[in-house]
Amino acid sequence: HTVQYSFTDLQGTITIQGTLATTPTATDWFDVHTYTETSATSSKVANFTGNYVWLRAKVYNWTDGTVGSIALNH
Repeated sequence: HTVQYSFTDLQGTITIQGTLATTPTATDWFDVHTYTETSATSSKVANFTGNYVWLRAKVYNWTDGTVGSIALNH
């Protein structure tokens, strides 16, 4: 899988989470890839391997900035 993060003045953490459950609950999700930024405007690309039923993005510790997009290609 390839994920691309695009952001402006971001201060926070973006985590891609996956699950193997077909109907996931809050405890079924686990971290697949984590990216932390302290204050940049940029676009970052990351690769990870796995066979997941669902993927989602979680943004936390977000104190400033804007996430323009999170794109996933598998």
